[in-house]
Amino acid sequence: MGLPDRTGCNALRASNAWLGENSDVVELDFEGRAIRARRGESLLAALVSSGELRLRLTESGSYRGPFCGMGVCQECLLEVNGRCSRRACMTRVGPGMSVRRQTNRVAAGTGPEDISTGRRRRAAPALTPQIAVVGGGPGGLAAAAAAARAGADVLLIDERPQLGGQFFKQPLAAADLPLEKFDDRQFSDGRKLIGEVKASGVEILQSARVVGAYKPLDLVIKAGSGTRLVRPQVLIVATGAYEVGYPFNGWTLPGVMTTGAAQTLLRSYRVLPGRRVLVAGNGPLNFQVATELLNSGADVVAVVEAARRPGLPAAGSVIGMLRTGPRLAIKGAGYLSFLARKNVPLVYGRRIARVEELGQGERPRLLAIAECLAGDDVPAREFEADAVCLGYGFRPANEILRSLGCTQAVNPGSGMMETARQDDCTTSRDDVLAVGDCAKFGGAAAAQAEGIVAAATALNVLEIPTPRGFRGTLETARAELRRQRGFQQSLWKLFRPAGRLFAGLDESAPVCRCEGLKLAELNSVLVNHSHATFASIKRLTRVGMGRCQGRYCGVALERILEDRQDSPLEEADLWAPRPPVSQTRIADIAGLEFPTRGTGE
Repeated sequence: MGLPDRTGCNALRASNAWLGENSDVVELDFEGRAIRARRGESLLAALVSSGELRLRLTESGSYRGPFCGMGVCQECLLEVNGRCSRRACMTRVGPGMSVRRQTNRVAAGTGPEDISTGRRRRAAPALTPQIAVVGGGPGGLAAAAAAARAGADVLLIDERPQLGGQFFKQPLAAADLPLEKFDDRQFSDGRKLIGEVKASGVEILQSARVVGAYKPLDLVIKAGSGTRLVRPQVLIVATGAYEVGYPFNGWTLPGVMTTGAAQTLLRSYRVLPGRRVLVAGNGPLNFQVATELLNSGADVVAVVEAARRPGLPAAGSVIGMLRTGPRLAIKGAGYLSFLARKNVPLVYGRRIARVEELGQGERPRLLAIAECLAGDDVPAREFEADAVCLGYGFRPANEILRSLGCTQAVNPGSGMMETARQDDCTTSRDDVLAVGDCAKFGGAAAAQAEGIVAAATALNVLEIPTPRGFRGTLETARAELRRQRGFQQSLWKLFRPAGRLFAGLDESAPVCRCEGLKLAELNSVLVNHSHATFASIKRLTRVGMGRCQGRYCGVALERILEDRQDSPLEEADLWAPRPPVSQTRIADIAGLEFPTRGTGE
């Protein structure tokens, strides 16, 4: 895969001749600077490709840059055409855009919205599909296509402007970037599945996000300029997962982002996060991203992995992977072999302890310090890079499931809260099905197989007969699901960290990105309040009250409390789910009057 250099001073992007010849190119204004961008790419991709990583200014005067790249962290908020709190990663570039960094002043109310206080507004009629699927990744796409082909009325709701989710995200089609020069099996498999969904007659709502989920089965969604109510007979939730936040000094610096964010920039928009890139964390995704970055022109300075270097003790896990998922195992081995041939250092048994800025200027170099996890007296290692990409595992995006009362249970191995499901993907509610990583992390192939299983279950609930040949498809999916679950079990034995990732964190490290809360402040509350709970700590410190709604600091707080009580937490110990499920403007929901069940539909 080739990739033009679009970082820093990019000769291609700076070329007026190229701008004049390419109708896909538009200009936007960023803080008085003219930036060339491809029509339809994300605003984040356009800014990063032009060397702009300082996107938001906090109340304390520090800059924040892109972190998650998928609309969860809210760190890339900008003022766009006078409207504040636009997520750069979810906003498409258009001609004539005026973009400004978001500051505390802007967040406090510049660019007023008409809230129409006290005025009631009748919402549009409710959408009442037989099946609603939330999430356009592998699981949601498979479920929607299978159910629609059987004759069900299916509505697919996806927050992104392009279907595919994190795994099957598709590249931007642009005249200067022909698709055939940037393609692989992951792209083509996703393209095929997306085509099946569109051909099956599924009604698709893109750039639509669920802002509230209420019993008995009501979804409030924000789509375009309107807010709608969706009342399906059966709901299939396939919202995937987001990457775990691992707190250390420097993880909030511009240039420090998740590996998922870096991969989205690269695979969807052919943008490098930096010229020199450090990849660090825990899990196989990091080796894939490092390979893709290297193939695309980046200098990967190292891959720092928290697990031990594979050796003879790992032979059982490797054999298990080869037995249950030989293609995936061979693909993973290929990444390792490629990186080794290119002399990329593979550093095992370490975690990133801190990241510092070197020098001044708009985009200073970063210095990352990696420490040994095994507790040995081993000196730290230092790496200089333009970007530090972190991938420390995933967290189920289960907010909708929890809001609807679906029972959750703690996985004793990972400590994660997972949705309790039957083999047919039903939750504790027969009318709510959970597919893929939003219930339990299992990877894209397992999610796609579960989508087929969930479609069969939904059709059975609705008493819709399955088409001829579907039984064979279902059995194939169930067999694939068994293989994938076996593969994942062996995979994560191989990638078990060499030590406790959240042990011995620096007291001065910021745990809550949104509120700027340091670990020392949390520990002080825990020392002075021996019976502190999630709820009481939240009231005392504001942890979890920021824009990301506790999605990142919550993981760290869970680990801290589990260590103190030496046992896993239960769902009742955590913060209660609360609307909005995703950030929304007050103006979008204030005064709306939705029809009651049985009326106005």
